[in-house]
Amino acid sequence: MATISDNSNHPIAIGKSSQKPCGLMEVPPELRNNIYELCFEPVGDENSCKFNAPKPPEFAILQTCRQIHEEAIQIYQIADREYWYKTHFWIEEETHEQALASAKSVPRRKCIS
Repeated sequence: MATISDNSNHPIAIGKSSQKPCGLMEVPPELRNNIYELCFEPVGDENSCKFNAPKPPEFAILQTCRQIHEEAIQIYQIADREYWYKTHFWIEEETHEQALASAKSVPRRKCIS
């Protein structure tokens, strides 16, 4: 492992990657794009969702490597935009008893005067 110094003279370690090449990169680009689209598709019935529990497309695959990020970011942005435009959000109504039970379960803080 080699080391270099930054402006503050702190050593910075630079290691060689021991990772094997990703097999996904051997797949033709057109098929990779299809795979990315599938990664960003909503799971289940995502035409409606609770207002306080949105489930936009997962972006974890974008964090795997630079090449995947560069290839998939536009597909993700389209999927994310479609999710927020097309999803119908709803608020679940509570009965009076449910609201009271929820309010009682919230921890109270004592004021110090």
